[in-house]
Amino acid sequence: MIKEKLPNDKIYRYKVDGRFTDDLPGVTAYVMRDYSIGMHIQDFFEINIVTRGYGMHYIGEGCAAASVGDVFIIPPHVRHGYTGGKGFDVSHFIVSDGFIKHNFDILQRIPHFFTLFNAEPLMRAQSEDGALHLKLENERFSKLLPYLYEMYANHKDMRLYYWDKISECREISTLAIAKNIGLALYVITQLCEAYGEYTNKVSKATESRDANFMNTISLIHEKYSEKISLAELAKTARLSRSAFIKRFKTITGMTPSDYIIKQRLDAAENMLINTGYSVADIAFKSGFYDSSHFSRSFSKARGISPSEYREKIKK
Repeated sequence: MIKEKLPNDKIYRYKVDGRFTDDLPGVTAYVMRDYSIGMHIQDFFEINIVTRGYGMHYIGEGCAAASVGDVFIIPPHVRHGYTGGKGFDVSHFIVSDGFIKHNFDILQRIPHFFTLFNAEPLMRAQSEDGALHLKLENERFSKLLPYLYEMYANHKDMRLYYWDKISECREISTLAIAKNIGLALYVITQLCEAYGEYTNKVSKATESRDANFMNTISLIHEKYSEKISLAELAKTARLSRSAFIKRFKTITGMTPSDYIIKQRLDAAENMLINTGYSVADIAFKSGFYDSSHFSRSFSKARGISPSEYREKIKK
């Protein structure tokens, strides 16, 4: 497979009703026809589904052939791009950080959500052949198409324009994003279900190192509030302790312990925003051994104490 070098020329941002925001629970949808784009980054999650033709998808150091039914999840701040051109169409779903925050309780209950949206892109960025990316079977792809078309119709008023020389901003209306929340949750649930079926099939058919590693990411997201040992994670990955730590840092850019703390802080932040739990209760529910440890960790990561953060978001 020939990996083409694409220029890293743009930063994409998300704008609603004339202002940048991470708070609105937005999901926008549109189709890019005859699609090619150089390497770029963005400050939102993106779901790409190939709906016509053939091309190549690039992410990090990895690349993969892309054809009808292929699904690529792009997390924020991850370099990616496409080649394809005439006859190559890619559906885009921009998922704002606000959507993730406002629907965190629902999303974390969807089986395989964290595997597909966190672990799979990390693995794909390190793989030369796009290992274990999702390809929808014909029946499921056909089943999802009407929902995709409805999401596109809701966003016919979206306009694109250049923000500056290196950034492009996508702007839509608040009304348009509100229409798509339920549709987006349904589509995400279907994609996660399909990915679970696919990875189970791969795991049974082969001794997949990537599948085993992604199981450890899934384990962390499922049990972040519990005590998780390195020995348990290494066993799940079918690696020695030292080999697991090295591979984990290569894939995620952080140690297993730091990754676990990050998930606990993300869960705690969600509870500060969406619940009335006390700081002590949130510390316990998110896996910290006491409220002092939680407060120190949160302040170090967010630059503000949990109580101050809660007061700030109320304003």
